[in-house]
Amino acid sequence: MKKLFGLTVVLALVAAPAFANVFEADFEAETVGTPFTPSASGWTSAWDDNTSIVAPGLGGSAQAVRHSSDGTEYGGFELMSPVWTNTFGMISADLKITSDDCLYQFVPSGTDYYNTRINFNPDGSIEVAQVNAAGDAFEFIATGATFPEAMEFNFAVEVLANGTLTAYLNGSPIFTGLDTTFALEGAADGIEQVLIFSDNYSYGTLDMDNVVMTPEPATLALLAIGGVVAIRRRR
Repeated sequence: MKKLFGLTVVLALVAAPAFANVFEADFEAETVGTPFTPSASGWTSAWDDNTSIVAPGLGGSAQAVRHSSDGTEYGGFELMSPVWTNTFGMISADLKITSDDCLYQFVPSGTDYYNTRINFNPDGSIEVAQVNAAGDAFEFIATGATFPEAMEFNFAVEVLANGTLTAYLNGSPIFTGLDTTFALEGAADGIEQVLIFSDNYSYGTLDMDNVVMTPEPATLALLAIGGVVAIRRRR
């Protein structure tokens, strides 16, 4: 019986229907050069002149989008994706960060709150924002993980319907905590947008490519086979 049950599970995973990704962006249809024209794909930027399409891309693709920090110390959301249908699951992207004392953030967002904010610090360390005890601000928690300077890596954040939030570096979990809405209201919110923040404190670049939002059922199947700032979102 145990062998039969195990076989049934395996067959169920193999035969599971394919779930379409909710959102994908590889920037292949964009024109190489400066500035990046967000209107062509629905992406927007606080300062268009700081963004460009570069070649080659990441993960073997032809081209990627790049933000170049200008050292003005005027921070902002440098890249903002289109809004898709609010979905529980995993948002992932290939990234490459070359930084000279510049902070970048990877920010998945739900309807009313950012799900979290991920710090990619100048020293290579990675921190994940969680709601503090007072429930009025984020505090950044050290993950103990580091990203490779000036080298490609894959980063992902998963938000499940039970409120669990997990961050992944190159497919390996580096942090597990709570989605912001779940921490504040007891009910999780899915992901409907991803944003890139830069403090523009110094000079540096962030390349991004192969942005994919995978819904929760597909995320769970892939895993089964191994495969202090204000927190209310501004509209």
